Amino acid sequence: MTNATSNYQVIIVGAGFAGVAAARRLGKAKIPTLLIDRNNYSQFQPLLYQVASSQLPPSDVAEPLRAIFRKRPSVRVLTAEVTAIDAAAHTVTVDDGTVYSAPTLVIAAGAVVNFFGTPGAAEHAYPLYSVSDSTRLGAAIIEQFDKADARVAAGEALDPTNIVVVGAGPTGVEMAGAIAETINSVVPRTYSDAVREAFTVHLADLAKTVLGPFTEELQQYAQEHLEELGVQLHLGTSVKEVRADGVTLSDGEVLAAPIVIWAGACTHSPWSGKRASRPAGAAD
Repeated sequence: MTNATSNYQVIIVGAGFAGVAAARRLGKAKIPTLLIDRNNYSQFQPLLYQVASSQLPPSDVAEPLRAIFRKRPSVRVLTAEVTAIDAAAHTVTVDDGTVYSAPTLVIAAGAVVNFFGTPGAAEHAYPLYSVSDSTRLGAAIIEQFDKADARVAAGEALDPTNIVVVGAGPTGVEMAGAIAETINSVVPRTYSDAVREAFTVHLADLAKTVLGPFTEELQQYAQEHLEELGVQLHLGTSVKEVRADGVTLSDGEVLAAPIVIWAGACTHSPWSGKRASRPAGAAD
C-alpha cells in the first residue's frame, strides 16, 4: 500500500453528471481536486441506447475527462478503480494500492445494474449503463445480423430470431424501439429482406403498462408506437430465468433469444452510502 502525498482539498469518486459538475465548480474556484473514475471519459448515459442500436457513434456520448478540465489545472483526473473508501479517515484506495487523502470526499459513484437475483441474468444478459456496455451490445446485435446474412448467402432457411429487452421503463422502451427501428429501416439497406423478417424484438416487464411513472396518455402513445414497430409486449410478466439461449417468463413461456438486454432497474453503487463532509470555502 502506497500513501500518496498531495495537497488535494477534495477527492471526487465518480465522473458522472454529479462528479463532473462538482469538479467544474471546484475547478472554477481553483480548489485542488482529484477526480477519480474507472473510465477516462464522461458519458451521456441517456443516449447509450442509440450507441447500442448503431444510431450514434460512441464519441457522440463520451467526452474525455482531461479535455473537459484542460483549462482547470487545479483538477487532476485519475483513471483508476476505487477499491476502498475510509470516510472516517478521509482516504480513497485505488486498484494499484495507492491511498489518496483529502479533507473532503465527494462520493458520486452513481448506479449499477440490479438483476434482482434473477438466475442467469448477471452471466447472460447485456446491461446498458456504460459506453463499453453499449458498444459490446451493439457488436453482438450486428454479429447476429451477419450470421443470418451468411446463412441466406449459403441458401439456408432462417429460423426466427428474438431479441429480448427486460424492463419497460424509459431505457427499455427506448432500447426496444431503437432496435426495432434498426431492423425495419437500416437492416433492409444493408442485408436482405429475409434477415429483416427473421428478427423480432420482445419487451417484458412485471408492470402492466410501459413507462409506469408517466401519464396514461404517454403510456398509451409509447405502447402503440412500439406495437407499430413490431415489438412484442409481455406486460404483467416477469423474467424468471436468463440463459445463454433465451429466457423463461413467469407465465411459463420460453423465448429463445441469443441476446437478452437487461433494462430492468439499477441500484446504488457500493460506495454511494459513504458520507463525507463539505469542503471549507467551497462555492455553492
